[in-house]
Amino acid sequence: MTVQRLFDDGLKEIGLLATPTTVRTKLYEDVLQRSGISVALPDKTQQERLETMIRDVIAGSEALGPQLIKEIAELRASMTTNMVIVGCTELTVIANELGLADIYDPLAIVVDEVFGGRHV
Repeated sequence: MTVQRLFDDGLKEIGLLATPTTVRTKLYEDVLQRSGISVALPDKTQQERLETMIRDVIAGSEALGPQLIKEIAELRASMTTNMVIVGCTELTVIANELGLADIYDPLAIVVDEVFGGRHV
């Protein structure tokens, strides 16, 4: 459903913010590339910081403040596209908490499909 949404929206490239395991297994990357959509990934240092952010959310950290907004903005600015998939439920929490725009949330896309709305 996510790939179809990206395809329907005419995207040719998308950034992927996800856990190292999701990136390593190419869960999104393979299917996106088969659909003609290239994937921009964080570099190794950025991926490590992203994993720390995810673990902070899991641990219930209250650190979702201005510094995190700055770091996410810098991470997205370093990518070749502004549109990103948040490929992890903890990143959805961060995105919602920070009011991030220009994201594709696979969970929200499934909900939209099931319930007939469009929240992405």
